[in-house]
Amino acid sequence: ATKTRSDNNTEQVKKEEEQAFRQQLLERIDADLDKEKRTQMVDLLWQYQDVFKAPEGIPTTTPLITHAIQSGDKVAYVKPYRMSPAQLQKAEEITEDLLKQGVISESSSNFNAPIVMVAKKSGETRMCLDLRALNAITTPSKFPLPTAREMFDNLAEAYYFTSLDMLWAYWSVPLREGDKSKTAFTVRNRKYAFNVMCFGLTNAPATFSHLVNKVFQGCQYEFALCFLDDVLCYSPRNFTLHLYHLSQIFKRMRAANLKFKLPKCIFGAAQIPFLGHLASREGLKPDPKKIEAVRKLRRPESKKQVRQLLGLASYYRQFVPNFASIAAPLYKLTKDKPKGVLWDDDCEWAFQEIKDSLTSAPVLMYPRWDKPFIVETDASKTGLGAILLQQTQRGTRPIAYASRLCSPTEANYSATELECLGVIYALQQFRCYVMGREFTLVTDHKSLEDLKRIKNPTGRRARWLMTLMEFMYNTQYRKGKLMAPADALSRLPRAGAIQPKEGE
Repeated sequence: ATKTRSDNNTEQVKKEEEQAFRQQLLERIDADLDKEKRTQMVDLLWQYQDVFKAPEGIPTTTPLITHAIQSGDKVAYVKPYRMSPAQLQKAEEITEDLLKQGVISESSSNFNAPIVMVAKKSGETRMCLDLRALNAITTPSKFPLPTAREMFDNLAEAYYFTSLDMLWAYWSVPLREGDKSKTAFTVRNRKYAFNVMCFGLTNAPATFSHLVNKVFQGCQYEFALCFLDDVLCYSPRNFTLHLYHLSQIFKRMRAANLKFKLPKCIFGAAQIPFLGHLASREGLKPDPKKIEAVRKLRRPESKKQVRQLLGLASYYRQFVPNFASIAAPLYKLTKDKPKGVLWDDDCEWAFQEIKDSLTSAPVLMYPRWDKPFIVETDASKTGLGAILLQQTQRGTRPIAYASRLCSPTEANYSATELECLGVIYALQQFRCYVMGREFTLVTDHKSLEDLKRIKNPTGRRARWLMTLMEFMYNTQYRKGKLMAPADALSRLPRAGAIQPKEGE
C-alpha cells in the first residue's frame, strides 16, 4: 500500500510538471495564432522538450568543437583587484555554484586574471574576468560575423517568425585541455580555472560563430538566421512548413547537445525583434524599444557622448533618408579642436531631428531577388544621396537609403563630376544587390553620357569609368523636381563635416 501511494505521488508530481511545462510553452507562442496552430506548436515543442530542459541546471557542452587559446610560451599574470567584504562574499558564492556546475575547477596555474564584480540592472551581481593581459598575448582568430543587413535581406517571403535564444552560449563550448589553466583566477587565495569558454576571451565570438555555422549548416539563409546565440527561424505563408523548419533546427540542437532558453523564445509570430530591428511581414523597421532609448537620451555634454550618440544612431541610418546631412553638425562637433562641446542651434536641431527621424522611420521592404532593382542617385555640394528601390503592386518601395557628406575638395567638383561621384557612391553602397544583374539607374543629370564621351580619361574619371564597366544598368534621366527623395539626401542645407576622403 505504501509503495502504491508513493507511485501515485510520483505520477501526480510528474503530471503537474508536465502541465506546468505545457503552460510555459503556451505563454511563449504568439497569441494571434488560432487554437489549432497553437496546439500543433505545443505538440512539436513537447516532442523536443529536451532541447529546452537542462539536467539539474548543469550546463551541457557540445562535442563538435573546443576553444583553443594560442598564447605560445608567454604567461599572463595580473594580481587580484581589491574588493569589499560584500563583493568577496558574493564572489565566493558564485564560485561555489560554478564548481558544482562543473564550469570551473580548482587550479594551480601560473596564470591569473583579476575578477571584476559587475552589478546588473536586475540587481544581481555578475562575476567577470579581466582578461586583457591574456588577450594581449593571444593570436587573434579571424572568422567573419554576418551583418544584420546581410541577414535581413533573406526575409522577402517570410510570414511566420520564431526567435530562439541559446542557453549558456559560450559555456556550451569546452576549452582545450591544455588551455584551461590560462583562464585561472583567484578568490580568497584559492585559485580556479574555467573548463569551458568564458566571456571576455578575445577569440570567443569567432569560435562560437564557427560552432553555429557547423550546427546549422543547410539551414542558414534557407529558413534560419543565426548571429552568435540568437537564432531566427522564418517561413513563408505555410504554418506546416514553419513547424518542419523548427523541427530541423531542434534536431540539430539535440545532436549538438545544445539548449534553448525557453523564457526568451517567441514562436510563430507575425513580427519579432531581432538584432535591434523589428522584422515583420511588411518589412523591416527599427525596434521601438531601441528607438525609445534614443528618444530619452539627454543632450551630449562631451565629445565621447556625441560619438556614442552617433554610433547608436548610425546603426539605423539606413532608415533615415538624409542621415548624413542631418548629423553633419554633430560630426563636425567631434572634429573641432576644443576639448569641450560647443553646442549651438545647429547641433540642437540635428540632435532633435535624428530622434524624430528614427521615431517616424519608414518600413523598409525586403529585397525580392527575382525582381529588378532601381537605384536613384543625386549629388550636391553638400552631400551624396542614393536610394535602392523595387517596384511592387503598391508602387515603388524603398529597400535602403544611403547618404554621406562631401569633403571640401569634392564640394569644388563641377556639376557633372559631382553627379558621377554620386552614381559611383550609390553603386558602391548597393553593390551586393545589383552586381551581376540588370538594374535601372535613375539620375537627374546626363553626367554619365558626358563621362563616357571623354577620350583618354585619367585620374578619378578613369577610375569611375572602370567601376561603371562592372555593372549592367539602364539609365533613366529624371528632372530634379521629380527626384525629391534622393535630392533630399544630398541637399539638406546644414553645416558640413569632413568625413570621406576625396573620391570615395
